[in-house]
Amino acid sequence: MKVSCRDQYNKLHTNGQLVEFEALDTRLAERIRTLEATKESLTEKVADLRRTAPTKAAQDFRTQWTKDNEMVESNMQVDDDGAMNENAFDLGDMKRWDDVQASWGRGTEILAALKSNLTETVARLERAKAVAEHMES
Repeated sequence: MKVSCRDQYNKLHTNGQLVEFEALDTRLAERIRTLEATKESLTEKVADLRRTAPTKAAQDFRTQWTKDNEMVESNMQVDDDGAMNENAFDLGDMKRWDDVQASWGRGTEILAALKSNLTETVARLERAKAVAEHMES
């Protein structure tokens, strides 16, 4: 079997079928080589990041954590008489503070009422259960 390069296409007979090969395009071949080199470079970079990124992320987190912790501790310094500094944290403008306090108070009152009524409700349920068992037997 002999391949001729005289025409634009090379022709080859295999199993009775005609197979045509386009002439080599050097620009496309060079583009493929360039893309393969880029792919290899990026693959190496990803492999390097897989080795180094977790350690770097942990170090960055530890550094930020330490910095934030020091800032919080410096803001929470206790005065000489043992009371915390009232200006330690800037909570901003508390626009709805009265509403929050009122809601908290109502919620606390409701919980106290539920607690006092809970024992009574449990006793009623136990009596109803006893009556239901007596009626079933």
